[in-house]
Amino acid sequence: MTAQTLMLNALIKQIYKGAGSLTNFLPEGVVLTDFLLPGKKGSRGANLAEWIENIHYSWIEPFMLKVNKALRPYVATALSEVQSTSLSIKRASLNPPLVWFFQRELFAHLSAPDVLPFSQIPSSPLDELLFMPRARVMHLIDLMGIHDVALDFKRVISKEQQSLLISFFTPLQKQYFEYCMKESLIPLQESKSATFWIEHENPKSLIHSAGLWRLSRLISGEEKSWHWYLIHYLDRARGQQIEKWIEEDRAIPLEGRARDKVLEQVIRLIGALK
Repeated sequence: MTAQTLMLNALIKQIYKGAGSLTNFLPEGVVLTDFLLPGKKGSRGANLAEWIENIHYSWIEPFMLKVNKALRPYVATALSEVQSTSLSIKRASLNPPLVWFFQRELFAHLSAPDVLPFSQIPSSPLDELLFMPRARVMHLIDLMGIHDVALDFKRVISKEQQSLLISFFTPLQKQYFEYCMKESLIPLQESKSATFWIEHENPKSLIHSAGLWRLSRLISGEEKSWHWYLIHYLDRARGQQIEKWIEEDRAIPLEGRARDKVLEQVIRLIGALK
């Protein structure tokens, strides 16, 4: 038995809290690509490896911390290079059946029993959110937050206050704010004063949080498994916040004209940020 096999057996024992060997857990011909999950190209089916690449590394970190440090490079074979680098773990070199094993274990530890394969979830006009680069999703959330800012500033006469707020914006956000000031917007939370936004210690963070809240309201009407894919595409802090809002029923699903209007605005943003 090689040193590598000994280490892998130790890892399996750690995962299963009992005796085991690679021959017990890696039957010949095991194929996991039949379990279709979201890929990176906007299709509704892809293999397990492509789905794992879509998970933000911050969701994987707690699991990796439970694994013996010497064994982490073997588990990391299930990850992409970007994920393993973000976790500061150098991947070991393993043959495909062992890589499939660790991909399966990672999926089992991160997912929930009721999470459906992405290919089995009804198509949504918001699917594109799951395939946009994360930096663009962050821009989109900021722009969604500007909806709430504009709603509160529509009542403000003072150009000085508006100028002060706009000083916090990027050129794109400024342009979108001016657009929102002319558009009919749907309020999703209680109105605030203009000074609430201006005098906050971190207006940019406040606007982003407002956008995250608006996004949670919009997606709360999607299928439960769909929530799971978006929440795990985002980083752990943002994903858990959305999850908390939805579970607490604060994010009451939008219906009728309100949902249609907010959905239309978000789809336009998705198209503009491609």
